[in-house]
Amino acid sequence: MNNDSTENKTIENKQSKSKSTIVAVVGIIAFILAFVVMKYITQEGISAFRGGISKNQTEQKVTNYFTDNSTWKDFNSTLGSFRASFPVYPTHETEPLNLPGLSQPVNMEMYSAEESNGAFYLITFINYPSQVDTSVPETNLEGSVNGTVQSIDGTLISSNFTYFGTYRAIEYLIYKKDGNAYIKGKNILVGQNMYQIAVAYEPSNSSNVQFDRFANSFQLQ
Repeated sequence: MNNDSTENKTIENKQSKSKSTIVAVVGIIAFILAFVVMKYITQEGISAFRGGISKNQTEQKVTNYFTDNSTWKDFNSTLGSFRASFPVYPTHETEPLNLPGLSQPVNMEMYSAEESNGAFYLITFINYPSQVDTSVPETNLEGSVNGTVQSIDGTLISSNFTYFGTYRAIEYLIYKKDGNAYIKGKNILVGQNMYQIAVAYEPSNSSNVQFDRFANSFQLQ
């Protein structure tokens, strides 16, 4: 009986640790999302962020990937295996992340574009290593939103689980009082791949934000 009890406790501890790792991982991704979004809210932040990109990051304009000349640009990412439309030409950055429990860093790919009205459009993509348990997508998705809220000291206005085709997703709206900005987003978990689609904007500009057009343009390839 004692051996069985000890074994059960060990299994429970491993499961608990696994769930904690999941939340920690998505929390880190969410923190970077929030940090970048808030940095881009102001022109001063834009200059500071672009001027402070480390040598471990790569930045490049991706105009050569666009296939049309319409107002919104159709973009195909072979790296992230997705396509989406941006209001203007985006910038691509690669950020190496050191995640808990992993010996090697994992790259986060970020595509971002600022519209002339100040709205900031962002898609991030990361491929979780097999060590990260994604068997319960709701846990990962909820953790990503909670991590964003906590990391920017914001307020969660609304969130709800939904689907992107057959894949689980979560939609959310966060308000950042210190900075007076909204972050509206949709996170999608596709196997080991986490996609984050978000727009940051000031309340006075909410009527000009085209989040639905942006999110609905997102397709897997």
